[in-house]
Amino acid sequence: MSMTFNDQQKEAIFSTEPLVVVAAGAGSGKTRVLTERVMYLCERAFLEPDSQHGAEITEISAITFTEKAAREMKQRIRGSLEEKVQDSKSDEERTYWAKQKEALGSRGYFYIS
Repeated sequence: MSMTFNDQQKEAIFSTEPLVVVAAGAGSGKTRVLTERVMYLCERAFLEPDSQHGAEITEISAITFTEKAAREMKQRIRGSLEEKVQDSKSDEERTYWAKQKEALGSRGYFYIS
């Protein structure tokens, strides 16, 4: 599925800053943007292991305002990780994405109620 993002969303996804805050109204795509941000950071960690701008799933925290939003984000990230495992072009890549998916299952996301 091809996704299009506006300039502000792209800025949040591809930022080299270690912390990114995404605040917007309901239905604006916050969860989608954060999912893409997590996947971007993981991909950078795989493609550029020496880069300080990438991170594995165990190094990422996502904070949401509701438990429902946290579950939705985790579900979307899991789906994206499954796609990465399926689409891997090498054993090394497949192993990396499978490791990220496994680590996600053991991780909790924080939420504020």
